[in-house]
Amino acid sequence: MSSLDHSVLERLGALLQQRVSLVGLAAFGSRVRRDSHGAAMEHDSDLDVLVISETLTPDVRRIVSDCAFEAGFDAGILVSPVVYSREEWEHSPEGVSPLAESIRHEGVFLTI
Repeated sequence: MSSLDHSVLERLGALLQQRVSLVGLAAFGSRVRRDSHGAAMEHDSDLDVLVISETLTPDVRRIVSDCAFEAGFDAGILVSPVVYSREEWEHSPEGVSPLAESIRHEGVFLTI
């Protein structure tokens, strides 16, 4: 994960902490693995992020989407959030899905 990507992730965390009950935040995917075949290709890939909120409502989803856009805009990075409630992440089938297991294994988590 590049320093620019990490800065965008930190910016997203700061924005979210002001607006939602943020429980967890992590980057994952090709930009974290750096397997996007070179610097030029990396800029074509979005920054996948996991957002875990205490609760999940349509308003929380909208806020997460707005914050993701704002965090990546100046850096020219499209931030693509995957959003879970704490309950979903810890106790539902989605929380043990292949995607969730991959995020747990290779994700870069921010300390909240």
